Amino acid sequence: MKGSKGITPVIAIILLMMITIAMVGFTYVWMKRVFSSAANSTSSSLNEQQKAMGQKVTIIKASSSDGVLTIRNSGSYSIDTSPDKSKLAVFVNGDAVTCNWYKDKINPGDTNNCTITCSPGEEVDVNAPGGTDTATCE
Repeated sequence: MKGSKGITPVIAIILLMMITIAMVGFTYVWMKRVFSSAANSTSSSLNEQQKAMGQKVTIIKASSSDGVLTIRNSGSYSIDTSPDKSKLAVFVNGDAVTCNWYKDKINPGDTNNCTITCSPGEEVDVNAPGGTDTATCE
């Protein structure tokens, strides 16, 4: 057909290559963002879990005579004990009790006290993000 017009095969190949290169570039940028986002999310979750596991407590004393519960931060991270953000839960014989801590924060190796009501022989549990410790009220 002498009178038909169209694009030459060379131009067609150049257009197809340009479309392919554009699609590869778009895919590269998109995948880079997806993997970067996933890596950041994973890193953040791991840091939170590590911090939680590093917040451990050991009960030093649970006294029925003066009503003082003394604990030590045996972990590697500070534990917030302020009333609105406390990471600790105290139970006496399985029942949750309110514990107003003397200090708002326990640094690793430090101790903190609170006032509780328990009778001799009752079980006192303190739950922290990194674990639980149990003692018997004296």
